[in-house]
Amino acid sequence: IDLDAARSQLSQRAGLRADLGITAEDVVSITVANLRTEKAYEVLLRAAAQALKVNPHLLFLSVGHGPLESEMKALSASLGLGDRFRFLGFRPDAVALMAASDIFVLSSRQEGLPVSLMEAMSLGLPAVATAVGGIPDYVESGRSGLLVEPEQPELLANALSRLAEDAQLREEFGASAREVSAVFD
Repeated sequence: IDLDAARSQLSQRAGLRADLGITAEDVVSITVANLRTEKAYEVLLRAAAQALKVNPHLLFLSVGHGPLESEMKALSASLGLGDRFRFLGFRPDAVALMAASDIFVLSSRQEGLPVSLMEAMSLGLPAVATAVGGIPDYVESGRSGLLVEPEQPELLANALSRLAEDAQLREEFGASAREVSAVFD
């Protein structure tokens, strides 16, 4: 990826947060992934519901579209997530939206090495992700993010809550993620 181009999006952070109605208290967790079975959105939605009980300042953004969109929106509604989980659909400004976020999350069942993860790390976002595919090769759990086993919404929720509650930890993990991202250029 072009690290400089990705990092240039950081200048849009404040404006995008304002445009999206994100408050200073909100801790934004973003996922950039199509709504497909392998991305395990139902796991993310259940984790979001659990994490919001612990930290109501969490706000989830989902960038992507796909065949499970209506099903996942219905699940979100049934879990009572309301406007704390926002499906934004396809967005050409996905990298800028990541720059406006605080945590990057992936709940995938299977992956290679997602471009969105590389972009998020280049922006200094700590990752909460499942330990699948190439993700553990670059996200060191406890250093640049937190890795959990797939299909475990409670573990994902705990990791999200831990980062949401600790701005200093997010900053430390983010700095490590930015360092690791040099290999993606």
